[in-house]
Amino acid sequence: MTNKPLHHAYHKIGTTAKDVSRIWMQGDHLAKAGFNKGTPYESFYNLDTRTIILRAVKTESESTRKVSGRKKAGIDKVTPIIELANSELVRVTQDAEKVRADFYLGEIHISIHHLDKKQENREQRLKDHLSKGYVTKGVLCSGAGISAAASHDGLASLGIQARTEFMVDREQKYNDIALQNNHSISTNTTIFEASLEELEPELLGFVDELHFSLPCSPHSISGKSKNKNQTAEEHIDATAVLGLLRVIDYCQPSVLYSENVKFAKNSATYQLLLKALEVNNYNVTEVVLDDKDTGSLESRPRWWFVATSKGLNKADIVNNFPRFDKDIQQLSDILEKIPKDSEMWKSTEKQIERTERHKANGNGFKLNLVDGAATKIGVMGKFYQKNRISEPHIISHTGTSSRLLTVTEMAKAQSVPLQLVENTIIGHAYEALGQGIDYRQGFGLSVATAKSVYLPLMKFKAQQMTPS
Repeated sequence: MTNKPLHHAYHKIGTTAKDVSRIWMQGDHLAKAGFNKGTPYESFYNLDTRTIILRAVKTESESTRKVSGRKKAGIDKVTPIIELANSELVRVTQDAEKVRADFYLGEIHISIHHLDKKQENREQRLKDHLSKGYVTKGVLCSGAGISAAASHDGLASLGIQARTEFMVDREQKYNDIALQNNHSISTNTTIFEASLEELEPELLGFVDELHFSLPCSPHSISGKSKNKNQTAEEHIDATAVLGLLRVIDYCQPSVLYSENVKFAKNSATYQLLLKALEVNNYNVTEVVLDDKDTGSLESRPRWWFVATSKGLNKADIVNNFPRFDKDIQQLSDILEKIPKDSEMWKSTEKQIERTERHKANGNGFKLNLVDGAATKIGVMGKFYQKNRISEPHIISHTGTSSRLLTVTEMAKAQSVPLQLVENTIIGHAYEALGQGIDYRQGFGLSVATAKSVYLPLMKFKAQQMTPS
């Protein structure tokens, strides 16, 4: 055997007519390696390394088999064929779906496909951690960590500890808010101030869960309008998915959570991402959540998907999503008393004038006025503090002025625990909440996924939590 391989081939493990696992190899590369039709060869199966070696020999014996072959129609040439189908193959390959064959002169080395190995390893890590009552997680594009805290609390409600290994955001101000207020962060959490494109995955480690909210600006209506983009991929932030794919490959999570605006779903960016997850042995479940699912005052429709490693249960995020009470019946339930002479109150006349100017310029954004009787309000975005006319404005009793919601009111409308934005510069708090999530969406999805995926793997834990 020479040291340098002559050929590499990736083969799918099929089945025979009798439903026995089978590897089928056919082609001129067999002849190049010395496995011509009629050549006897020995087979060596190693259950410890889960490898198979086929070695060409000169003479036949009871332990050898011969290379078979066939002629192609109209061609006077025999193509060699090797078929492996036996119980030893099943014990070596187990649940793997593919193998890699390395062809040397006189030998063929067969090993488990690297994607199958990664799948097996990540699922085993998850099972080992769950047996001890915890999972590890990483968070990308974390902002102030609202989603991270929500998932942390969702798992905690089922008795599962979430250990945050790392959080990544490109803006220091959001990392500072998270470090100050976020209970999902511990002394063992590493914070990265970096974009996904520049993040070096080798600085990270394996995690059981990976949470990410890729930038929504490329996908949102307001983002496309502002940047004059026709497609999401024209925006510079669209390249974040390239960094994300590197992180996924390096960290090998068993479960992935993604959140974005509804319009992201049909973008080329996300279609590529979903196909990449499929290739890497994940199953994906999708759902759009809003206030009807969470009972929150703010209607913040978001497209989520949960990807689970192929050997695990799929996440039933519809049937297992918890029911939430509507604690806030109407806007007046959370309104603070703001003095009439406060600078927060702005003239509605001037806002109406702005609306008319927008209309004349072909901009369809309308003035969004709400009163205390509102049972739900629209989305308050990252730049809510800039007094954008299309976002909720509370109108005064006289109707001559209106104001934005305060940070406290905004957090309550999104069901976000107030401590996550405490002692924070007002502008930064508005941004953190505006680009965050409806807290109950993240909480509920973690509960739903844990019930589908984690609890079946830790039945003893589920029995402990079942009321007697």
